[in-house]
Amino acid sequence: MKILKYLLFLLLISIIGFSLYVTTKPDHYEVKRERLISAPHSMIYEYIDDYRKWSDWSPWQEQDTLAALTYSTPSSGTNAYYTWKGETLGEGKMTTEYSAADSLMQKIEFIKPYESKADVTWKLDRKKLGVMVTWGMAGELGFMEKAYMIMQGKDMDALIGPDYERGLLNLDNALHDEMERYTITFPGLTEYGGGFSLFQSASCRIPDANKHIAKLLEEVGSYLEREGIAAAGTPFAAIEKWDEENNTTMISAHYPVRDRILTPSGSTILSGYTAPGPYYKAILKGDHENLKEAYEKARFNMEKQELMPDDLKVPFQVMVKGPKDSDNPADWITEIYLPVLEPQS
Repeated sequence: MKILKYLLFLLLISIIGFSLYVTTKPDHYEVKRERLISAPHSMIYEYIDDYRKWSDWSPWQEQDTLAALTYSTPSSGTNAYYTWKGETLGEGKMTTEYSAADSLMQKIEFIKPYESKADVTWKLDRKKLGVMVTWGMAGELGFMEKAYMIMQGKDMDALIGPDYERGLLNLDNALHDEMERYTITFPGLTEYGGGFSLFQSASCRIPDANKHIAKLLEEVGSYLEREGIAAAGTPFAAIEKWDEENNTTMISAHYPVRDRILTPSGSTILSGYTAPGPYYKAILKGDHENLKEAYEKARFNMEKQELMPDDLKVPFQVMVKGPKDSDNPADWITEIYLPVLEPQS
């Protein structure tokens, strides 16, 4: 009997000692992780601000794919929220209290299996090689939460930090998967009306073609603006020469104009004319890095349909939607036109 009382006394002392030890642990915690993401700032912000996008990268939603999710309308911006309820995730709610281009503040509320609240913060810092994304959480710990962490031998940083690291990696991957999406379609044989244009040409390495096209279009566009000349259509780029053996190309960037315009002698901006006639048309929706594939598949389809290329004309591409219209390359639209010989009567 004395031994039992002694053991109970020791147990009581241990409980009191453990409780006192728990109370010495800090009540406040803060966890932060960061990652440099090479993606457009606007896309990163959208994926964080819009809760419907969280299913593409959340480190927790991938742990409980059957969890029931509900979203506010709209699901982005200040006062937006989403809720979750699942066997693994438990039950909770996330609400956006502040949302701006470079920072966000959210409130997370855990309902089950235990009640707790915390502040979630995001900071987006533009860097030379991308955007430094910092994700943080701060809050207060109750007695039971501190006791649990002591029993686990971990603090909040060790418990939450790996999930934040996983989430930022998922976010990075989701953004790049989104940017790399592309499709190539083939409307096929079509008539192009032709017309006058002002253009500028350059020779470069094939891998640098898209960069030079963008620069040339900017220079021709600036010329039109300075001279008060209105463009008569969407700009396009012509492939004057393509030498894969030497990895070089000659390109020209055009702005359509209503009438022939003669430029001053010695100007690098020249007057051009694109002849009307039949062309084989392909459409790339996606990054310009996929243009080579689009051209190759278009030529292959021409051969299958026994359409003969017109070597007296040059192929060209119309930038229907590009970097000025969307930061996401997956949204860019480029129409490709390959000249075709008129059918013999």
